[in-house]
Amino acid sequence: MSDASLSYNYADTRNGGGLANLSGTANLTNVSIQGNEALAAGGKAGGVYVWSGMVTVTGGTIAGNNCGQPGGGTGACWRPGATFTETNVNLPDATQTFVSDPNANQG
Repeated sequence: MSDASLSYNYADTRNGGGLANLSGTANLTNVSIQGNEALAAGGKAGGVYVWSGMVTVTGGTIAGNNCGQPGGGTGACWRPGATFTETNVNLPDATQTFVSDPNANQG
């Protein structure tokens, strides 16, 4: 996906307000990932959730995402064996966290 926006979405059941990658590879180039929420009880990864596979973000912006689980990765959360990478991404919001979580649940 290129030159797009994954913004102001809501995961009402669990994880990945902007994007939930359950398998395979997702390459995002110059994509805005902003204002997404995963606020259900235990919700992780307001921005990007990677259950399996790989998500690569190059360029773009990650900001203003939120999740319900303290420490659950407001910007991104991925399980062991899954991969999340970001390169040259604008991170204007100091509250965005990126975590590898061994206790992440599929939701």
